[in-house]
Order: sequence, then structure tokens, then C-alpha cells
Amino acid sequence: MHDRLNSKGLEVGKSGVGGMLRKMVVHDRIHSLEFKSELRHRFYVELKASYWHSFEEGLAYPSTVIRLDTSVNRAMDHTHEAVEDFKFIEQSLPAYSFGPQKLNNALLRVPLLGGLVRFILFQNVLNTYDILVNFISGRKMAIGMLDNLYAQDEGLDEQEQGFVSEIKQEIYTSIVEAEKYLRENVITMWPEVTVAANQHRTAYSVLVQQKNYVNRMHDEGQVDDA
Repeated sequence: MHDRLNSKGLEVGKSGVGGMLRKMVVHDRIHSLEFKSELRHRFYVELKASYWHSFEEGLAYPSTVIRLDTSVNRAMDHTHEAVEDFKFIEQSLPAYSFGPQKLNNALLRVPLLGGLVRFILFQNVLNTYDILVNFISGRKMAIGMLDNLYAQDEGLDEQEQGFVSEIKQEIYTSIVEAEKYLRENVITMWPEVTVAANQHRTAYSVLVQQKNYVNRMHDEGQVDDA
């Protein structure tokens, strides 16, 4: 049986061809892992930027952006793994319940203690709601940035474009997980508190934007120090 020739004209037997194919497969696998790791790293960088942008616009509380930023830092140590940093967020969410709903309702009816329980629950639900809402919106903003980044990159081959789609699907999966958690554990359990929390966030955002506007006017010399 005649041996085959490789691209350099050298004789390569069956075992040689098999070895070359295995090397090609290994090389492709390494390339795919590194490319996807780089994609996740870029996504996390954009995600951190979106979180801090929300904070500057008054759309996220200081404690929220710190928790979210910390979760991204942890996730950036695992870029060779799928985008699953929601587990880091879920582990750090404030306790929004003292147990079964019946127990919570009973505690709320106790004189004096009920007021304290209501205050604690409101603060925790408020913080949990803010964290999850910004977790979701930050991802959607970061995906848009990622789309713009790779829309301008015409050097991607078909396989690399497939990797981009794969990473985006990982991100969308984490969004669905967060939306489900928010709906089932916060909005459904505490509808009245959620409404109040949303109003509180809106008022906070307005105050921050007004403060930013006054600061810009001051920097431009339109407002005196007095």
C-alpha cells in the first residue's frame, strides 16, 4: 500500500496521518477553549463597566454594585467554565424571609416585633430586588456591547462565530435563571414590598441624577460654591 504525502512532500504512513489528525484535533480544541475563555473575559469586563455605569446613573445602590462587582471578579477566575456567576450572586443575597410565609405573616402581626420584622424584611427585599434587577439589566447591556464589538470584527471564521453564539447562549441562560428567581422568590412572595422597593429605587435614581446634574453645572462654573 502506497504511503500518503503530507503538505511538504514527505512520506507519511497510516500511523503518521493518524498522528497529524490527532494533533490537529488537539490544536482545534485548545484554540476553542482559549477563544471562548477570551470571549468570557471580554464579557465580564463589559459587565463590570455596565454595573458601574448603572451606579453612576443612580440605578444601583452602592452595596449592590459592590456585590455585583465582587461576583464578576470571582467569575473572571473561571473563564474556562461556562458563564454561571449567578451562583455567586445567589449565595450572597440578603435573607428576605424568616422561614415559611405563614411564619413571616405571624411575626408581622406581633406588636413591636412586627415593626422590626417589617423593617428588616423591607430592607432585605429592597436590596435583593436591586441586585437581581441590575444583574439582569447589566447582562443585557453587556451583550449589546459584545455584539457591537464582534459586529466590527470581520476576521472571525464560521467556527469562531459559533463560539460567540455559544457564549451568548450561556449569558441568556443566566438571565433566565435570575428572572425566574426574582419572580418566584421576591415578586410573588412580597408583591407589596416589591412595589415599595421599586418606588424607593426610582426616588433614589432621581436624587442621584439631580446631584450629578448640579455637580456638572458646578464644574462648568454655572453654580457658585456657596
